[in-house]
Amino acid sequence: MFRLSIPSLRRSFCSAAAAAEKYEVVVGLEVHAQIGSRSKLFSGSSTQFASAANSQVSIFDAATPGTLPVPNRGCVIAAVKTARALRAQVNKHSVFERKHYFYADLPLGYQITQQQSPIASDGLLSFEIPKAKPNQKGKKHSFSRDQDDDKIASVRIERIQLEQDSGKSIHDLHPSKTLVDLNRAGCALMEIVTGPDMRSSAEAGAFVRSLQNILHFVGTSDADMEKGNLRVDANISIRLPGEGYGQRCEVKNLNSIRFLMKAIDHEVERQAGIIENGGVVLQETRGFDAAKGETYSLRSKESAWDYRFMPDPDLPSLIIDDVFIDSATSDMPELPLEARDRLMNEKGLNKTDASMLVSDPDSLAFFLALSEGRSAQIAANWVSGDVLGRLNASGLDWSTAPVSVEQVGSIIDLIAAKEISGKIGKDVLDVMFEGDARLAGDIAKEKGWKQISDASQLADLARKLVEKHAKEVT
Repeated sequence: MFRLSIPSLRRSFCSAAAAAEKYEVVVGLEVHAQIGSRSKLFSGSSTQFASAANSQVSIFDAATPGTLPVPNRGCVIAAVKTARALRAQVNKHSVFERKHYFYADLPLGYQITQQQSPIASDGLLSFEIPKAKPNQKGKKHSFSRDQDDDKIASVRIERIQLEQDSGKSIHDLHPSKTLVDLNRAGCALMEIVTGPDMRSSAEAGAFVRSLQNILHFVGTSDADMEKGNLRVDANISIRLPGEGYGQRCEVKNLNSIRFLMKAIDHEVERQAGIIENGGVVLQETRGFDAAKGETYSLRSKESAWDYRFMPDPDLPSLIIDDVFIDSATSDMPELPLEARDRLMNEKGLNKTDASMLVSDPDSLAFFLALSEGRSAQIAANWVSGDVLGRLNASGLDWSTAPVSVEQVGSIIDLIAAKEISGKIGKDVLDVMFEGDARLAGDIAKEKGWKQISDASQLADLARKLVEKHAKEVT
């Protein structure tokens, strides 16, 4: 039996810095974004998050014989809107196929997808990569706040396909059995497949952040990785500059940007170590151990033949026309980079503040309402610093924010009128975050926080104090 000793295992790795110096990193991503629809792709079952296990399963989701799929029109609209946002060509003719494989949480025994004839193709996403700077604490990645230093990158979107999600296998609730929850089975996914265009883990991380932001802005997915609504598979290889592509390995089911970047860095080190020691990188599917920060082998990489792709006989071709496309995209919102440029040009904000505000559509909406009739810079400071800071510290988001635009505006107005100081304004905001729905003036008056700026009032107050404490001042 062949045994791999620990010393030889260690020699099979090459430091990230050394690998980056010698080899070019090549990364392509497959992003699985759950569509924000109320029902599943081919059934009427609810998609509500965190429901009781197996409480949102129709007879079709459970693969009951004789049941047939019915496409969800809203999911098709979401895919078309996403394609438009990613500058992709919407294909008027696409085909649903069956991708066969066996797993306990896939009751049909196949996944309905669009491998050969997707709903959209040939897109492009341009985004900014924050400029890395040396980190004194020894971390691999640290990024500058000066966004004028950011690098612009573009990644091809090869295709966008509609497909079903699988159920969920749960391995840690029973000592000897795997439990299956089919609530997720049949939920609508958009698989967004990129070209092999990224050259670092930082670039891949920046791409996913930008994609999340776009999906959130157009309203087709909340792209929340913590809820499992966006998962990433990374295809990673290395090559000497100027040579053809190396053998790629796919790392599956990365559920955070941090894990994505760590997996890429580790895989680059692993592949470089193999090549440096005279070995050959094998094409395989790998997982990522978050605790160890390492990838590990799952299985040899399958080919399309292994999945026995075939047109789904229960679903006709998906035919859409220009009228449908125009209707689907008629309410397309402003995209993040367009909104950022508008804030810079019309509101006079700097790039950093504008970028912060367009990182979330709710932040942008709150700012736009707050800045009406007020200083845009002051409004931006309150939204991005004071309000967002308190929301994050409290574990809240805009949907559960305890303050309104009117309330925050009343704080800004009192400060502008010199009735309260900036410090007192923050204290008033704290009171509002505790659940007080009153405006700033009422809160400040009750607390005795209003300051007196009128000279005659101050003189009168001083006179009364002197009279009251005549003995102390004589």
